[in-house]
Amino acid sequence: SDGGKAAVGSLPNRTNVGAIEQMETKYEGEYNAAGQMEGYGTIRWADGDFYEGEFKADKKEGRGTYRFANGNVYEGEFKADKMEGRCTFRLPNGTVFEGEFNADAPHGHGTIRFAGGGVFEGECKGKVDGPGTFKAADGTTVVGVFKEIAMGVFMMSGGSINKDFLVGEGVKWSADGQAAWRLRDGEEVEEITEGWLLKHVHAPPGSANSSSRLMLRSSSSNGIRYVSMSSWVHVACVARTRAHASVCGM
Repeated sequence: SDGGKAAVGSLPNRTNVGAIEQMETKYEGEYNAAGQMEGYGTIRWADGDFYEGEFKADKKEGRGTYRFANGNVYEGEFKADKMEGRCTFRLPNGTVFEGEFNADAPHGHGTIRFAGGGVFEGECKGKVDGPGTFKAADGTTVVGVFKEIAMGVFMMSGGSINKDFLVGEGVKWSADGQAAWRLRDGEEVEEITEGWLLKHVHAPPGSANSSSRLMLRSSSSNGIRYVSMSSWVHVACVARTRAHASVCGM
């Protein structure tokens, strides 16, 4: 089932606050002077879906919580009967998406915290689609481009890195942060060593587009080096030494 049930707008109008039932769909709450559901209320559908929150002119509008019969829960903003705006979306297994929805689907920057311990932070366009950082439950971290993965498939992946989710160039860090590898389509191409860095370093800070840069940072006193990844629109910034390495986004 989906969150934008048209049944909400098809319920008969009433001029008083109360409860109505039609074909096992039940609304309890407030109405406006025109007899439309408006204000605070709850609605339960025959299939078990349940919504509690704000209505306007017979549609879900404002803040609310939608509980799906399958156990999924959306808590956040609604617009014109659609899940739209800032929200939290939870699966029964404990995996949580935090970010924004547009027209009943994830859209824009979001974070997924997997029940098993992994964390993904990146872009969504209805699906997981675009640059992102994935720290797996075992501590291994990948920075790269994730391509058109259905949100349900991604959230049910268990917090482990699936190479089939990646496209193009990327970087992988070991769990202890002491080693890094270049990736191409999810496969390791070569280890990033000090020699590799000396060969490829070429860009000073600020030369890359900072609004879209992904960075590999080291707390080493030797400083940060910027390495161009061929055919990758982002710039990976890699320290000359690998000590105390961590991953972050810029």
